[in-house]
Amino acid sequence: MKTARVILLGILAIFATVVVFGAEPVVEKEYVRFDKEKKTFEANLESLPVDKVLEKVALATGWDVFMDPGLTNQPNTKFNSLSQQEGLERMLRKINYAVFPETNGVPKLFVYRTKIHQAVRRISKFRTQREKKDGPIANELLISLKAGSKETAAELAKRLGGKIVGEIKELGLYRISFADAEAAAAARTLLAGDPDIAAIDTNYIVDRPPTPETVQLSAALGAGLSLTPVNNKDGLVIGLIDTPIQAKNPAVNGFLMDPLSIFSEVQSPTTFNHADGMAETILKGIEVAGNSTTSAAKILPIDVYGNSETTSTFDVANGILMAIKNGASVVNLSLGTSADSATLAQLIDYYSKQGILFVAAAGNESTSAATYPAAYTSVLSVTASDRNGNIANYANYGSFVDVILPGTSLISYGNRAYIGTGTSYSTALASGMVAGLMGSKGVTATDAGATMTTKFGFKAK
Repeated sequence: MKTARVILLGILAIFATVVVFGAEPVVEKEYVRFDKEKKTFEANLESLPVDKVLEKVALATGWDVFMDPGLTNQPNTKFNSLSQQEGLERMLRKINYAVFPETNGVPKLFVYRTKIHQAVRRISKFRTQREKKDGPIANELLISLKAGSKETAAELAKRLGGKIVGEIKELGLYRISFADAEAAAAARTLLAGDPDIAAIDTNYIVDRPPTPETVQLSAALGAGLSLTPVNNKDGLVIGLIDTPIQAKNPAVNGFLMDPLSIFSEVQSPTTFNHADGMAETILKGIEVAGNSTTSAAKILPIDVYGNSETTSTFDVANGILMAIKNGASVVNLSLGTSADSATLAQLIDYYSKQGILFVAAAGNESTSAATYPAAYTSVLSVTASDRNGNIANYANYGSFVDVILPGTSLISYGNRAYIGTGTSYSTALASGMVAGLMGSKGVTATDAGATMTTKFGFKAK
């Protein structure tokens, strides 16, 4: 047995020698290498077109890479151990690019001719997804009492073994929390057919929209907003139902009303937030559609998230009412959930009939499935386009969508550049354009919404 084993090992050794020395070694003539610890590039590029170069960049770095399909450049360079910025500049000579990190994912690289939204061809797929929090809050019920009911809300909650944790007086609506999902289900069953109950609804989670990321640009960001505010007490108010806003951007501050919050205290975050990106994008929309360098429009930020990663349909409804009570005639909802909330639907339908225009994001799941509140019939639903005006590869495209607009917004803030991508930004642009039309044409919010649908209407797949 020992002799046989020696012979076998000898045969394998001879075979290995033949393989190693009998075949031509494989040498990668053109390559891109990236040291993730030192953040340095090494490359040898002689004849590859730019899309193949970017494939190598994506493979070496693990980044998500997007390019302008119109690029035909053929980089030609060779270098060792250059910094991330220097390496990209050498590989992408005379081509604009932008890199920005993801807080909970991998960096993204956009490569384009003149504008970042031209980079619509995905070279690599997203490797990580931010965990989506969606669905019902199982241990809660939203209960409306009829006028003249024999029990007060507090008495009802006590009888059911629950606790009132929120109230919207205008709707006679109470948010009642229970010990667990089973207790909430038992309470729902107990109240079925109760003559004092106007409605029982479920409260649903609404995920927090992602914050725009800082961008490393190979070229200057370009001219910012040229819009200046006009003081007018009767100026149009746009309700921004969103995250807390930093409210320290000189280009935006003149248009901002004092921020409000559904919470007991208004937060003043020290970092750039989703709402900051929305505010500037709304103003871009006003500038585009208003045909003027001035505007009397005002943005009213309403915080419905605080420090939480989620809010709820109850809290969104509360924020909407807060905006309307403070004069909003256009309400921007760059947020959404897959859940159909009866409370939110009825509230939006009621105020739509009063002339309030709701503008909401279609969602970023690349599906035809409905997103709410965008899918409600009285809402102007907005999806995102690529640079050719076609549906962006991440955007929802269902029959509920009304309008399609660019889904990328470059934002200048505090001597830094930020980029936001998604139907959130299409929605903010639409809200601003509605406001611009109202200001320049003297039309109602409803008429301005109809004009948007006519000019920028979306046809579902």
